[in-house]
Amino acid sequence: MKDPDGKPVLLRNARLVLPEHVAAASSLLIQDGHIARIFEAETEQLPEVESALDLNGLTLFPGF
Repeated sequence: MKDPDGKPVLLRNARLVLPEHVAAASSLLIQDGHIARIFEAETEQLPEVESALDLNGLTLFPGF
């Protein structure tokens, strides 16, 4: 997923399937079409971005 304007995109509240474990209620920051950071803890401060999508617990397989 890449924002046409090149701005960061935040995918919030997703279930992430990672190589070592599954992380519930996590977020993923995408910059320049690449995963820039994964936020696994609900208590982590999320960045302010113009484009954010709440995935309501949908499952993501980042990097696959």
